Amino acid sequence: MQLPFIRALGDGSLPQEKFIFYLQQDVLYLQHYSQIMNLIAAKCPSDYDAQQFRRFSTETIKAEQSLQQDLLQHKEMVTQQAPSCLFYTAFLYQQLATKPLPVIIASILPCFYIYQQVGKQLLSHKNIHTNPYLRWIEAYNCPEYCRDCEIAIAIADRMATENSTAIAHSMLQGFLTAARLEWQLWDGCWQMTDWPI
Repeated sequence: MQLPFIRALGDGSLPQEKFIFYLQQDVLYLQHYSQIMNLIAAKCPSDYDAQQFRRFSTETIKAEQSLQQDLLQHKEMVTQQAPSCLFYTAFLYQQLATKPLPVIIASILPCFYIYQQVGKQLLSHKNIHTNPYLRWIEAYNCPEYCRDCEIAIAIADRMATENSTAIAHSMLQGFLTAARLEWQLWDGCWQMTDWPI
């Protein structure tokens, strides 16, 4: 919550060009995230878990993508991921290709959990109702998003208890690495860090 990007988003002082840079990168990120959700669903032995991840890929992420399109309006769309965005998606694909299912699920969890926590905290800001980014903030604290966040956390928690201590440790490491990459993505958007060459 102490990131400059998040603080400025919360008090409404975030420069528009930084928000647009973020949205453009998030469009690209969510395209990959949606695919990863579908690939996780295909790995799930539980019909319930598979159904939830397919739904995350369609309903949950499509709602986010629709919001992005509305907020970007007629702004230019970019096709190349900035370094922080590429690093994050590459990590998730690496987890998907090399790690057991519980570790993969723990690695995608920060995207759900951190956004929900950011939305919750920013909505408590004293000047929130005059914030130009209120619509974005509200999207990550709406009942539907909070419900999906709780479901994803519950699936990960169940898998942690059903598996060995070593797997639970790997789940924690995957979660922490992905959380750091969330931090890096937002910091990269604050700096508007793109490829230097």
